[in-house]
Amino acid sequence: TVERAHSPKNLWEKIYLSRNYGKALAQLDEHLAYFPKAQVHRNKQRLTKIHQYLLRMRKLKLREINGRKANLTRVHRKVEQREER
Repeated sequence: TVERAHSPKNLWEKIYLSRNYGKALAQLDEHLAYFPKAQVHRNKQRLTKIHQYLLRMRKLKLREINGRKANLTRVHRKVEQREER
C-alpha cells in the first residue's frame, strides 16, 4: 500500500495460500490482479515447482514407510562426460 512506500521492504505482505493447488492458483489470480502478467505467470510457475517438489517428497516418504527404501544416488556428471569422450 501507499502508506508503506517509504520503506520498500514493508511494501509487500505475506498471504498464506490454500493447501489445495487449484484454490492456491485462484488466490494468486485474485491477489495479483493488477500486477503485470509476466510476474503473475512467474509466481504461478514458482508455486507449481514447490507443489511438485512437495509431492515428490511425500511419495518418497510413503515408499520409505512401506518398507521400500528410496535409493537416492548422486549423478557423477564429470565421470559421465569423461566416459562419453
